[in-house]
Parts: sequence; structure tokens; C-alpha cells
Amino acid sequence: PSTCGSPEKLENTKIIGLKRSIGASIEYTCPDGYMLIGSKSRTCENNGFWSERPPTCKFVDCGSLPEIDNGQVILVNNRTTHGAFADYVCKENYTLIGDAKRRCGDGGIWSGHQPQCL
Repeated sequence: PSTCGSPEKLENTKIIGLKRSIGASIEYTCPDGYMLIGSKSRTCENNGFWSERPPTCKFVDCGSLPEIDNGQVILVNNRTTHGAFADYVCKENYTLIGDAKRRCGDGGIWSGHQPQCL
């Protein structure tokens, strides 16, 4: 064979790359809030089949963060899902001690630690 058939596309995955010829590669992505599980890329092999198994996208939500004394948590784009960021700011005359920015990670856990405004 000189090409591979259409690659499998599982729920919530998006395929980047249109070529289906031998040696061509495609990549999979997930929408905001989802984490890719499995291989990100697949290659059209000499036997006319795609390498690897198609990946899946898993919804991940880290949940809301507790407020901090003398400051506030700002959820960037109002999201608490995979890849989202939270910024911390302190009231006037208070200093932020710790992580000013946290990210919702793969395991549904916010990175870093809750800071303080002192």
C-alpha cells in the first residue's frame, strides 16, 4: 500500500495533519480542560496501518481554590480545568509570600502551594 486509511478519532480528540502517505505523521490534541492520554503522534507505516493506538482525551477539573486572607484568587478565563491558571494578588500594603501563579495539572491537582499575603 502507498497510503494509510483514515486514522481512528476517539471522542473529544482532534487530528492535526492531513497526509495519509507512508511515512506521514499526524498529531492529536484535546480541547481546553482535557488531558491527552496515550501517544500524541502516529505515523503511517509501510504496512498501510497507523502506528500506536489512538489516544483519548480525559476531562480534568482541579476544582476551586480557597480564598486567601488579605488577598484574592483570580481564575484566568474563569476556568478550573486542565491547563487553567490561577493568579494570586494581595491587598495594598500586603506582600505575597509563595506561589503567585498556579496551574491545574494532569492529576486534577493545582501546582505549587497556596501563598499568603503578609
